[in-house]
Amino acid sequence: MTDSFTGEKFIFVFLDDGTLDVVSPRGDLMGAYEGIDVGNGEYTFFDDQLRKMVANFTKPNREGKLLGFISWVQSGEYELKAEQPSKKEFIYRLSFISSVNPNSWFKTIEEIREYAGNLPDTDENFSPSLEGKEKFIGKYLLVGLDYLDTDGNLDRQEQVHGVIISIDQSGLIIRKSDGSEFNLPPALANLESAAEGIYRLRGTGEEVIDPDYLMNWTIRPPKEEV
Repeated sequence: MTDSFTGEKFIFVFLDDGTLDVVSPRGDLMGAYEGIDVGNGEYTFFDDQLRKMVANFTKPNREGKLLGFISWVQSGEYELKAEQPSKKEFIYRLSFISSVNPNSWFKTIEEIREYAGNLPDTDENFSPSLEGKEKFIGKYLLVGLDYLDTDGNLDRQEQVHGVIISIDQSGLIIRKSDGSEFNLPPALANLESAAEGIYRLRGTGEEVIDPDYLMNWTIRPPKEEV
């Protein structure tokens, strides 16, 4: 891998399992994040200034079939290049992360959030993609809400559910069974297809039968002014 870095201390790597790696740019990135997986979009990279990094392949991925039916793949080689500053996109993606994998820089998501907050805002025009939003309209959504206390511990859990009636940049709106509306962030990437079955809500014992999608959010209290 060609050394194309200009002094980055570390690289953030968002994994598709909902966890986050923080790694040295001098390590064996292609060994840890194979080209075939990078090409399939399984990882998203940001440098320590929260600039999104794009993989430029110097040797393409290859795949085919041996004897016409045995599939094979060969990972290519790539360089990571930092592009435009992407702080808002970084924070948006961070909201979906469940844990930070062990590393030399950060122990918790909150530490990373604080680090990002101290960097300048530079990508004011970022907004999450709403491509394909039409297929979600009219679907039934069950949402889990985890409320944390000021120490980052779980304080309480709530669930809401209803029919998705609107999606735009201002929010994803569901209509609940009592006719009221509930507004959520328009994060289509956070929608998960629900398995068929009966979902019993923890707080009320209410049963939701065969929802179309699930969504989970973690709500943190605002920091107190010092």
